Amino acid sequence: MRIAQTPVRFYPYVGGVENFVYELSKALVEKGHSIRVICSNEGQNDKDRIKNIDVRALPYAFKIANTNITFSLPFAIKKESYDVMHTHMPTPYTADVSTYLSKIKDKPVVLTYHNDIVAQGPLRVFSYTYNVAFLPPLLRSVDVITVSTILYKKRLEKRYPETKGKIEVVPPGVDVERFKPSIKEKENRRKRIFFLSVLDEFHRYKGLEHLLEAVKGLDVELVVAGAGKLLDYYRKSAGNNVNFSGRISEEEKIELYQNSDLFVLPSISEEQEGFGIVALEALACGTPVVVSSIVGIAEDVKKHGCGVVVPPKNVNAIREAVMSFESGVKERKKARALAMEYSWHRIAERFEGVYQRVVK
Repeated sequence: MRIAQTPVRFYPYVGGVENFVYELSKALVEKGHSIRVICSNEGQNDKDRIKNIDVRALPYAFKIANTNITFSLPFAIKKESYDVMHTHMPTPYTADVSTYLSKIKDKPVVLTYHNDIVAQGPLRVFSYTYNVAFLPPLLRSVDVITVSTILYKKRLEKRYPETKGKIEVVPPGVDVERFKPSIKEKENRRKRIFFLSVLDEFHRYKGLEHLLEAVKGLDVELVVAGAGKLLDYYRKSAGNNVNFSGRISEEEKIELYQNSDLFVLPSISEEQEGFGIVALEALACGTPVVVSSIVGIAEDVKKHGCGVVVPPKNVNAIREAVMSFESGVKERKKARALAMEYSWHRIAERFEGVYQRVVK
């Protein structure tokens, strides 16, 4: 099957949607499908081309919020041959162009709705207008909408009744071969907590401010990885037990997952937090997690006993979880076992089923 994917950006650009498309595309290629990714050229590098994934990187004129505006996208899609279009939200321009041109070409469209469009400051007028006037027609036009959790499905159906009957729950996956436990023995050190995110205004919903407050004065080491415009802001509000690592490599990220006692994702916005792939990566490395109740994998974490679920914005609950939960051999095995249920091989099979149902 020929599948066109239109994320706003793609590997090696770092981001949740970008990583989702990258891993899904790899898994689909392994299953014999042909993948063409059409995206902006932000972060693209010829040296980083992915084997067997055909990437068409387009120049972009400017960005509105987190969306690159690529004026050549309509022409690229018009020329493209594919059996199914798989596009993604929350990037309005890209998703709209991909959907409406595919409909003109009489091609089915699968839309993965990762999270809502939420803007700050003056752009809130833009996001409100889009959500009220333009998003409903888009949702009516696509053939299938996939979301990461049942809760997100219910929320979307309540806000947009036109989505009823076309939403399927297909969570993101994790590369269980790349993200796996370390064979090294645990170091003799104080408890290490790990947090990873882009440190900018757009990602404040990840809840780092609450985590920094929660660990103040505790006998733990918090490692915060990631770079962005708010790095200095977070540094000024952090205690002396916080280590800011800045931007890290993939190898460093995996080592931090493996060598930490807990990974913490205290997200505070259910509109913006689609699933929390970083928590899934940590679990695959055998590291238990502390997550807020709005993170997509929260219920499974509670059910499998491989972490703690806390209410959003509850500093005391985060503090208690960090101090009380002990990640022993049993808990680490449970973490790994849960992640195996989300292997990209399994998730790709579910998307295959979606594609097959919509292709004429």
